[in-house]
Amino acid sequence: MSAVARAAEGGSARMSGAGAPGRLGGAKTVAVAFVDGVNAPLFLKRFDDEAEKDSLDLLLVIHSALDAIDELRTNRRRGSRKSYLGLLNLVDGYAVFGHASNSLVKTMVVLDAEACGYAVPDDAVMEAYLSSLYNAYVDTVSNPFLELGSALQLGNEGDEKGAAMNEESPEGVLIGPPGRKTARHPELLQGFEELVESLVHDVQTAPSNTA
Repeated sequence: MSAVARAAEGGSARMSGAGAPGRLGGAKTVAVAFVDGVNAPLFLKRFDDEAEKDSLDLLLVIHSALDAIDELRTNRRRGSRKSYLGLLNLVDGYAVFGHASNSLVKTMVVLDAEACGYAVPDDAVMEAYLSSLYNAYVDTVSNPFLELGSALQLGNEGDEKGAAMNEESPEGVLIGPPGRKTARHPELLQGFEELVESLVHDVQTAPSNTA
């Protein structure tokens, strides 16, 4: 049995028990990522203590999870159309859960699995978590003032590298690929980032018996 399968079977029971702190039990959200239909990054923000450092390790984990998504969607093509994909990868202390829409927008949550003994949260909790994040994305891109194809994050003013793919700002966020339009209304992107932060905080701190 793979490490992912063992974590999914054994971890869920432990983390769903009474007294678990927050809906995620002992796990902490390391990052949230949105990736478009051609696997170009739309949004990536870290929430851990490494947010101001190099995110190369996280990028490698997310790219590996994208491969898992492609494989899962291929296997499910003639079966379930469920958007929630479950645990995608368990590597280097990170557990990655995913959601893929019909338009192939991928939403991923990266958890610190090592800190909680690789006890991953229940699928019901993670499905609701990812769905809420994806709904926030849909609400944002549905705004008529946001141009189709715009980046979902802004680089720092004066940062010439801000629009380059996978370039980090000091806040630990990643920007979209070269050629992606800069939004004419940056306040919409700020609102999206604040909403993501709020959702992460709510899931992280809500009592486990509300999951």
